[in-house]
This record gives sequence, structure tokens and C-alpha cells, in this order.
Amino acid sequence: MRNAALFALAASLLISGALAWAKKPKASPAPTPASSPLAKPPLAADPLVTATPLAPAELEALVKRGRVLYQTRCVVCHGHDPKEPGTLGPEVHGASRELLEARILHESYPPGYVPKRSTRAMKPMPELASGIAALHAYLNARED
Repeated sequence: MRNAALFALAASLLISGALAWAKKPKASPAPTPASSPLAKPPLAADPLVTATPLAPAELEALVKRGRVLYQTRCVVCHGHDPKEPGTLGPEVHGASRELLEARILHESYPPGYVPKRSTRAMKPMPELASGIAALHAYLNARED
């Protein structure tokens, strides 16, 4: 049962990641040689935008990493239980990847999203860009 749930979550994350990626505006920066230290890894390096679903062990590792990120960076405002409102931030359980990217990276909301609170306390945290996939996996896999 747990493997089936993890597979369903992996499929859901794969689809939501692909949809979020497809909606991003495409810019055409100057080409960077692949051997350059500034070269970005291929898009497939994002575990939620891969052509094949994650193996259960990979998804479990991603969820664990997301849990650590949540406990170290989010719990102060959003509380210990993402299903409950925190002292400053709303509940975040089930948050879409699009919402996480908009709030964490750009201090904005996705088009058409209605905020749960009117405060603007959350500031951008671009240093968490590489952890958004893990946070998304954790916030959407929590069973307890």
C-alpha cells in the first residue's frame, strides 16, 4: 500500500513539475559552454521533471530532505505541523510546486491564487531554490 501511495505521489509530482516548467517563460540567454563552471545542469536533474517516475527509495529520500528543510527553515513561521496554521504563516500541507516557487523565490503568488492571509511577512529565500522539489515532496506526502 505504501509503495502504491509513493508511486501515485511520484506521478503527481512529475506531472505538476512538468506543468510548472511548461508555464515558465522561455528566455534565450547567451549560450554557455557545457564545460564552463557556470553551465547549468540539464533540466532532468530536477527529480520532479524527469521522464520516468522516481523509485520509491528516491522519493522517500526526497521527502526526508524536504522534512529537514521544513524543520530548519519553515517551522518558525508555519509551525511544526504543516497541516495547521503557524504563528505567522498559514498551513502549507498540499501546497503546489508553483505556489512554493512563487512564494519562496519571488515573493509573489501564482496567477489566480488567493492568499490565505493578507500579511506580507515572508521574504524571498533564493538560497532554497534547490530544495523546492524536496519541500514539495514533503508537503504533499505527509501522512501523519
